[in-house]
Order: sequence, then structure tokens, then C-alpha cells
Amino acid sequence: MAQRRSSVKTDVVPTKKQKLIELELLGSDLTVLEKFVHLFEAGDLSDTFIENALSSTNVFGILSFLDSGTVRKSSELAIVFKALYMLILIGSREKHTKLTAVAQELAEGVLEDLRFASCIRGLQKNQGAETNKAALRLLAVVATVGTNLARGLLRAVPFSSQELVHCSRRRNTTDEQDVRSCFLNLVAAFVFSKNDLIIREAVEKRDLFIMCINESYIDKYANVMLILEMLIMVTENKTVSKTQKLRLFDRNSLKQLLYLYSWRGEAIKLQDLAGRGEDFVDPEQLDSIRKKLHKLLIILTTSIRLGLVFSGRNRDWHSPANDHLFHALISPPMCPAYNDPLRFELVLSTLSACPDILAAYLDNVAALLYPRPDSSNWFRLMRLICGIFDRCRVNVVKWAVMAIERSVIPQQAVQIIVDCSFLSPKMMEPMAAALQYKESTDVVTASQELMSKLRSNLIILLTWLALSDHFPTTAYGADTLRKELRLMLRERIPTTKLMNRFNALFDKKSLDPQVLHDQTFFTQKEADKLDEGLEKTESPKVTRSVEYDLDELQKLPKEFRKTMKTLYKSLIGLDVSKSRLQKAIAKVPEILEQCIQEHFQMGVVLRCLSQSVRLQQTEGSIRPKRLFKWLINHPQFSSVLHPDWLSQSIVPSGSGESADLDPSSMDSLDSRQYLRDCLIELLLTLVRQDPHLGLKNLQPLWLLGAYSATVSLRDRNILELLFLIESKSPGLLSGTQNVNSAPLVWGPTVKQHYRFPEDEPKAFRLKPTLFHQPNLSALFRCIDADQLQVSSTQFPLTRKWLTQSSTAPDAQPVAFDSGSSTDVYDPCFVLHVFHHYLTLYRTSLSSTVEVVLPAQSDQYLRTFYSHNCLSYCLAALSSYSKHVRSMARSLIADYRDLAEQWRPPHVVKETGGQTNLALQLFPERLKIIFILDTLRNSLSAGGGAVLGGGSRKSTMFSSKTDNGGRLTRLHANFFILALQMLSRPEHHMYQSLWNCLLSKPALDLSKVPDFLRLFFSTDTQFRIERSWITRLCASSIADGADYLVLERSRVFKHVLTAFASPSADTTFRVTVLQLLRSATGQPRLVHALIRFHALPIWLWRHALQVCPQPQAELFRAIIDNMLAALSAKEVDSTVYGLIQLIKLEFE
Repeated sequence: MAQRRSSVKTDVVPTKKQKLIELELLGSDLTVLEKFVHLFEAGDLSDTFIENALSSTNVFGILSFLDSGTVRKSSELAIVFKALYMLILIGSREKHTKLTAVAQELAEGVLEDLRFASCIRGLQKNQGAETNKAALRLLAVVATVGTNLARGLLRAVPFSSQELVHCSRRRNTTDEQDVRSCFLNLVAAFVFSKNDLIIREAVEKRDLFIMCINESYIDKYANVMLILEMLIMVTENKTVSKTQKLRLFDRNSLKQLLYLYSWRGEAIKLQDLAGRGEDFVDPEQLDSIRKKLHKLLIILTTSIRLGLVFSGRNRDWHSPANDHLFHALISPPMCPAYNDPLRFELVLSTLSACPDILAAYLDNVAALLYPRPDSSNWFRLMRLICGIFDRCRVNVVKWAVMAIERSVIPQQAVQIIVDCSFLSPKMMEPMAAALQYKESTDVVTASQELMSKLRSNLIILLTWLALSDHFPTTAYGADTLRKELRLMLRERIPTTKLMNRFNALFDKKSLDPQVLHDQTFFTQKEADKLDEGLEKTESPKVTRSVEYDLDELQKLPKEFRKTMKTLYKSLIGLDVSKSRLQKAIAKVPEILEQCIQEHFQMGVVLRCLSQSVRLQQTEGSIRPKRLFKWLINHPQFSSVLHPDWLSQSIVPSGSGESADLDPSSMDSLDSRQYLRDCLIELLLTLVRQDPHLGLKNLQPLWLLGAYSATVSLRDRNILELLFLIESKSPGLLSGTQNVNSAPLVWGPTVKQHYRFPEDEPKAFRLKPTLFHQPNLSALFRCIDADQLQVSSTQFPLTRKWLTQSSTAPDAQPVAFDSGSSTDVYDPCFVLHVFHHYLTLYRTSLSSTVEVVLPAQSDQYLRTFYSHNCLSYCLAALSSYSKHVRSMARSLIADYRDLAEQWRPPHVVKETGGQTNLALQLFPERLKIIFILDTLRNSLSAGGGAVLGGGSRKSTMFSSKTDNGGRLTRLHANFFILALQMLSRPEHHMYQSLWNCLLSKPALDLSKVPDFLRLFFSTDTQFRIERSWITRLCASSIADGADYLVLERSRVFKHVLTAFASPSADTTFRVTVLQLLRSATGQPRLVHALIRFHALPIWLWRHALQVCPQPQAELFRAIIDNMLAALSAKEVDSTVYGLIQLIKLEFE
């Protein structure tokens, strides 16, 4: 286009044909318009002449011809359509703003009522092919002008009408651009718009793509490639939900696409293809179509995230989750799959991704397995089946783990494992005949090869069961699974001789672990995360020095620099004169708007503005509403708050001066996080003054996407912002305003369930689109079990409960920390979430509305326990805040009530009875209730000292015996470790802990539980018990209360004495030093240890001896802690000099 335009500029003399056209008459004379169109089609019009036509004053008169479209002839309509198509196409490509505006106005005029009705009339069958093509081209070019026009056109065009159906079927083999080609181009205009919203709305118009797919087998080569390219683009679009894809790629559509593997060229009707073979079409074209089709089908049949594959976790194990893919594999175009390499590969890939349909597929082809010695197809089919089991071999362990995790009884798990790894029931008879076939040794050899592959699968499975340390469930063990597997295999081995060989493997004791070298061992949870493409972007630890921020402020223009530096110095606590600070505050309103527009990308500037708002709270010179408006109108505002901001998949939007970014700063992850933190700080400062601003302008899901639920100051700012919004609209976060409450999700999990708009100018005001409805299991995807365990043992005792006092005008400045390394969960949010989910679970049990699937609700309470959620609730009883403790007691009471009412599901039956089934499904239930009762009794008035020999109470935590007491961290950790030991009966401490719990109905909370019996154990494994109780003490010193408990049990006296004992091993000594390091970390405890235990003398004796490196590092830390504690007040004391002398000798 550029070359053609340059040639026109050199030759400014218009041709004679161009002189004959009067541009002023284009919008009034249809004859002139017809000549203009003919010259354009002939290529006699230059681009400059067309640009002049767009600039003419009468160009909009062309639209008036469509106002009377109902009475115009077909040829006249075609002329008008072509002229508008040409002008809009050329105008929308130009760089000139005026011409683009003209083209857009023409496109908008086409969509007006009467004119659009004329376009639809032009699609009627009696209008002729040329008019149909012109109308479709016009609609296609209108869709490319802008997003809003494309969405309006998509909603206005009646794709299910007879006119559009006729156009989608109207073919012409002699015309390169027939009516169907133009129709496909119209659909492509929506798909290739690269706008997720338009693509989703197009997919919702299901008839649109169904008309493209139907009879694509007889389309032109170019049309087939265009259809496949569009479908690939739709499939790879992550914003299109799986439900929408299932509606699009139904059984009929998949069958129509599979026929393209044997494409035989274009035709008018299917009957025209009779007698055509592969020689009729160009081999290169056929190969291109097959490869493109194979790429599409591989995505659809193998990907859980982008395709049509279901994991099957939430379905009944009797019904395949991927039944739609099974019918595609057995459809007529897939019958010769063993003769075609691509279809051969498609079958293998699909069955590997969908093991639940493997047995059904093998049953379907079983009738073809009866031995036929002279048939080459029989041997090809056997090669296909051998290939299936070859592909299955590397997944045997992974599928076994998935089956065990899905099943509640071993019979279910074994049934799934056998169906995935061995012969199907209908294959038994034909395989028995093939193994005993006497007419051909080749048939017997091929059959024996298949059986050897099945034997290898069994060896892998038995080796994993024998060598695996972590069995996926505690409802039954590996031995039970082996027994059930042995019984089930009797029905899946075709001959008695082979059955004996397979049985011998169960009795084999020497197993080679090398057979597991190529197995995939990740669990179902990890598999879902990998396939869904969930990329958890960890918050970077931003280290921003004062010098760096001052250098950034130095780069500002002169009119901003001095004011911002003054505000920043007052923010970090430097001395700034009062008059200078008042001048800076007075100047802020003058430069505020310009500063936001031009320097929004500088986080330090946003921090300075936050400081100015806080300093001017009393004066009111800056109106929060106006500042908030300037912020949200900035083009980068939505990008910074988008959940994908840290993954750098979101490019900062905006143009012109306001989007002039520094690539070196904005491309780095820490700078992105710093900018988001500063923006949230400024928003929080504004919302503190006027919470209605957040309620009107911010969607909570945008903030929840950036929230990690930890006690880092970054997350605490987000939580307070959410709290202020919630305070003005109760139930906004938990969904209690609606009849059907939805489970609350946060962090990276939000992106799995919601889609956030990206191209909208004010996307942050739009509520994200629901993609997948979250269920009760979403809680366990949001919270990491290991991190929750660490949070339980290191519970934030000083975390205060959020109250309405945070909205006071004189609230403290926003705490800012972009580099916090803590990963401890925040009880102010997590406890609320636990209450929300337990309430939904209780509602799902009592209501007729199915909130969760039965397969999930059966094990929900057990998962709540095994995921350490119950442990976190117990840890919350050690909080200093009475509100946190009250919430924790309510949660524990709710959980105990639900656990006591829990019964096995009625859909699962077993001959052992309900009691035996309950022990298999939830074996820890009664023990959990027992421990919670002990905890309740221990927290009652007087604790274990009063209830030392009394009977257990039947009342709950909410009873009158609960006086709101607090657990020390030491006792909280003891109960947490006791809960975790319930699922590990093989551990040595299991019996010891139960001896402690069964001895009395309550624990004495003034002493370390069972310390003396465990520390001075007479068991042969006394080292394990002594190290365990010492490790509990070392990890549980949080304050003076824990120290007093240790003192009452004489812990320090015994451990310091036992340190030099001959029975003290290296592990015990390291644990003792860790205990002292934890105790000396608190200055008050240092003085107590010096006074009552002569710790400096003990260090003089043991620290100066030769010891391993880990012990030396701990000794150094203890000495440093003591010096730091004594340096404040006792620098001249004798003890301080002794510690310094020990440090010198130690170094």
C-alpha cells in the first residue's frame, strides 16, 4: 500500500477515467456510484482518488441509498454494498484520523435499523450470489472497524435465520470467492479480532460455528484451512470456558471434523464425492489439512485446560467423564484408525489423557480381535492395541494414585486401575482364541507380545505398592489393595496358564525399583495444576532503599521535585521544618492532576501523595473523591490492579505522554510489585476517609486476585481495604446478599474461576465474568497445606481483629512493606473463610440445592482436617485477641458438631456394614472428637487440675464451662501435633501421645504435657521420645507464658543437665541449643536464665569445647542474643563482661 501511494504522489495528473467521476455526486447519483465501483474493481482508481472520495462532503449520502433498500433491485443493492465496503476498507486502514473517523461513521451508519434491514435483505436467496457476497463482505469489514461495532453486529445478525443458513451452504466450484467463502470471512472477522470478549460472544452464538463445520468435508482448500485456523484460535483462547467448547464441539461437530482426515476436494453435494480417491486432490493440500486438523484435535482430546478432557474427579466412577470423546473415537471416520498414522496417534493420545474410556474403547474393538491369519488389518489392530498399552505403561503409577484418591473403598480403586492397565471384559474370549490359535504362529506371537506388556504393567504396579513410603489414603492400605487386585485379575486374564504366571508375581519378594524410573508420580491435584496452566506468581521481595527513591524523585520536573522530596522526607521520618512542610502541602493541590497523569508509573510519587493526603486530613484542601476520580481515569489503573500484572502478561495500557514508561523499571517484576503496593497504599488512604469511594468504584475480586492472605503488611493493606468496602455493604465478599452463596476464592485461584476484562477502558469497574463456578473444594486450592501447617505452629499471636476503628479520621499512616518474607496466614481473613465454607457445607447437607457433588461432600470434613485447617483453628486459641479466640472456638464447635453428625453416603454400600464403612471413609473422626473434648475440658474453669480424674463432659465449646481462656503456644502446638499423629499410627509417638490423652480427661495447662515421662522414658526408643518432647519445647517459646510453663516442669534444669550426658546424641544436643536460642531471643528470658540457671557458666563449660559446625553456629547465636539483651541496661555488669569474654574465646 505504501509503495502504491508513493507512486501516486509522483504522478499527480489524474487519468481520464478518474476525471469522468464527479465525487460530489457519489451520494446522490447511483449511476456515478456504479461507475466508481466498476473502476475500483478494474483497478483504475488510485488510493489518492479514494481518499478524496472519503473526504468529499457527500460521501455519507451513499448510506441514504440503503434507506430505500426494500424497493431497490438486486443489482443496485450490490453496487451500494460494494461501494461502502471499498470506502470503509480503505478508510479504516489509513493513518489519517479524519479518514478513519469517516470510515467509522460509515460503518456505524450501516448498522442503523433501515440500512441494516437492507443488508439482511441482500442475503436472501432470490437476490443472487453477487448481492449475497457484497452484503457479507460489507458486514465483515464493519466488524473489523472497532470492538463496539463488532459486538453490536454480532448481536444484530440473525445467524439462525434462513438467509444466513442459505449463505453458509451456497457453493460454487468455479468461483474462487463464492458465497460460502464470504460467509466464512464474516465469521473470521470476529474470531481474528483478537478480542476475548468478542470471541466468547461469537462462541455463544453456537449456530455461527456449526454452520462453518457442517459439510466442511466438501469445502475448498482455502476454506477448510480458514475453518481449522479459526477453531484452533477459539480452542487456544483461555477465556472460552470448557462448557462453551463442549456446546461447540458436540458429537456431530467432532464427527464432521474427523471426516477431514480423508478430504477429497471441493464439491457442491456429498454425492459428488462418490468414486473420488486420494489421487483426485493435491497431495500437498491434503497433507496441510491433515496436519492442521491433527493439531486441533490433539488439543481438544488431550488438554484438561484448553480441550474437552475432564479429570473425572467429581463424577461417579461408573460413568465415564469423557463419554463425548469416546463416541468420537468410535465414529465412522475413526474406524480405519489403525491404517492411518495420524489417526493412530490421535487414538493413543486421547486414551492416554482419558484413561476412563480406555476399557470402553477396547470393548468396542474386541469383536475385531478374533484371529484372522490372512488379514493384515488384524495385525494392524493388534499393533494399535499394543501401542495403547505401551503408552499406558508410563502412567500406571499416576493412574493408580488418581484412582486411590478418587475412591472411598478399595474395590472402586482396583476396578479403575484394572480398567486402565489390563484387558477389558469383552477382550477375554477373542484373546483366549488368539493365544490358542493353531493355524498361524504369527497370531500367537502377536497375542503373547500383548500379554507380556500387561505383565510389565502388573510388575510396575506391584513394585510401587511394595516400595512406596506414602500411600495416597489412610482408609485402606497397600496390602488390602494388593489382595483386591489379585481377585480382580482372575476375571481379566484369558487363560489358566497365564493366570498362574501373573499370580506368581504377587508372591515375588525381590522387586527391582528400576522399573519405576520412567513413571510419573505426581498426584491428581498436581496434575490439574500443571494442565490448567496455573502459574502462581510469588510476590517479589522488593528492596527499595531511601537513596534509590530520592534518586527517582530527582528525575522529576522542577515544579514537582522539591514538593515531592519534602513529602518523602517527612514520610521516612527525617527532620523537615514545619514551614517548609506546610508550603509543600499547600502546593500539592495545584500539581496533583498533572502529577498523576504524567508520573503515575512512579510508585514513590504515589507514596508521597498518600503522605500529603494524611497530612491534610484536618484541612481538607484535597478532596478524596476528586483524587480518586483522577486515579481511576488513568489508562494504567486497570492494568496495575489486574491479577496478571505480576506475570508481565499485562502490558501497561495507555498512549501519549501519560503512558511514557521507563522500560528498565516497568519490565522488572519488583518494580511492578512496588507500583501496585504504592497504588493500594494510596487507595487505602483515600478509602479510610470515605469508604463509599471503594464501594462504588472497586470490585472486590480485583483486590482478591492480588491477595495472598498472609500477615505481611502488603496483604494487611489489601485486607483492610476489603474490610472497609465490606463494612459499607455486608455480605459483599461472602455472597450472602444472594440466595445461592458462592464459595470465596482469592489469590491465583481467582483466575481459574473468573475472567477479568483487559481491553475495556474502565475494566476495574466491571465485575469479572464467571468462568468456572467454585465449589467447596476451592478452599483447598486457595490454601497450601504445608504453609498452613507452618502458620499453625508459628501463629501470629499479636495480630489484632479488624474493627470499625480503622476508619477513624486520625488513623495511623498506612504501613508499607514490599519485602516482607513472612508466609504465615492472616487469622483475620482465614478464620472468616473457614466459617464461610463450613456454613456452606452445613447448608448443602440440609438443603435440596446441591452446592457440592456427593463425591466431594463425603470426604470434605476429612480433607478439612488433613489439609491442616483444623490445626490452624486450634492454633488460633493461643492468640492475644479475644475476638480471634472467640472465632476459633466457634469454628471448632461447628466442626465437632458436623463430625459427630457425619454418616457414610448411601450411594456406597459394603457387606461389612455402616460402622466398618465409616472407619474406612473417615477413620480419624472419633479420635478427632476425643481430642477436641480433651481440649474443651482443659480450657474449662481450673483446667486439668480440677478435672484430673473426672468424667468427660458432653457439652460443646459454646457451653457455659468455657470461660474464654487462652492456650499457650506450647499447648497449642501439642494439640496440633497430636491431631497430625492420628493419620500416622505406625509412628512411635502415636502410642505415647494416646497414653497421655487417655490418662486424664483434661491436661494441666500449667505444665508441659507428660514431659517427665517422655524425657526420662524407659522405652527402648527413648531417644525418639526425648527428642520429640524437647523439640516441642524448642519450637514453642513465644512469650513469658511459655517460659513459665517450662519452668514449672523443670525443663531447663533437665535439658541443661542432660546435654553433657553420655546418652545425649548429636540430634538431642542440637535441639537443646535450639531451645536456648529461642529463649534468649527474648530479653526478659535472658535475665531469668542467667539468674535461675547460671547460663553464662554453662556456656563457659560447653561452648568452648570442640563441637560440630551446626552446634557452633547455635552457640554463636545464643551468645549474640545474650549480648544484645544485656547491652541495653547492664553494660558495666560482671555478667556482660563474662559473656564478652566467652565470645572472644569462642571466636
